[in-house]
Amino acid sequence: MYGGGEEPFKRRVLSRPAFKVAYQNRLREIRDLLFNREQAGQLIDECAAIIADSAGGPSMVDADRAKWDYHPAMAGGGKAGQGLFYQAALSKDFRGMVQLMKYYVKTRGAWIDANLLADGNIPATPTVSQIGTTDSPGSELKFRCSDFSGNGAFAAMAWRAGEVVESGATTSKSKPQPYEITPVWQSAEYAVFNSDITVPPNVLKAGHTYRVRARMKDGSEHWSHWSAPAQFTVH
Repeated sequence: MYGGGEEPFKRRVLSRPAFKVAYQNRLREIRDLLFNREQAGQLIDECAAIIADSAGGPSMVDADRAKWDYHPAMAGGGKAGQGLFYQAALSKDFRGMVQLMKYYVKTRGAWIDANLLADGNIPATPTVSQIGTTDSPGSELKFRCSDFSGNGAFAAMAWRAGEVVESGATTSKSKPQPYEITPVWQSAEYAVFNSDITVPPNVLKAGHTYRVRARMKDGSEHWSHWSAPAQFTVH
């Protein structure tokens, strides 16, 4: 979680070239689709809404603080000390700790990129644009991807669509929000490059917002990052 990330799993996996490639491929996906300020921030807010009352009423957060902040166990034995529950946050409250978690996503994400994912040999990240209409769920949804570019030869490409929450939507305690990393549709790995794709219309719902992305793989099994998304709402 902190420091150099040195622990047994990392040492055993990253010391083996084939495992390292698979590990980095998946970690790039996680960075692109979940462990970023937008999607992880949404997840933090969703979890915070479950345990805290935004209106200021009693909540699990208050019960947890009442139990532990002045608990005798916190007075010694290498513990942080009493009355220090929210001291890491500038505002000294739960809301400040939520912001601290979001800041951690930003700083740790940058550390991951620099220390675990730095690789100049992966294929270039492609770009994707929409060339079809989204006027209705039955419309043909067509997208176009830029050409492959990389040090190695083209080996495969893949597409995906994931649902996202509209910007500014209210976080709900009772209804889990969609996250882009959970695909509503994903293609097979195409061994022949084809710039255009049609997303099956039956997988999308009117009134929902989606992102379509593509990525490329070279002959050494390295996948690129997922492209920046083509985002749209089905009307």
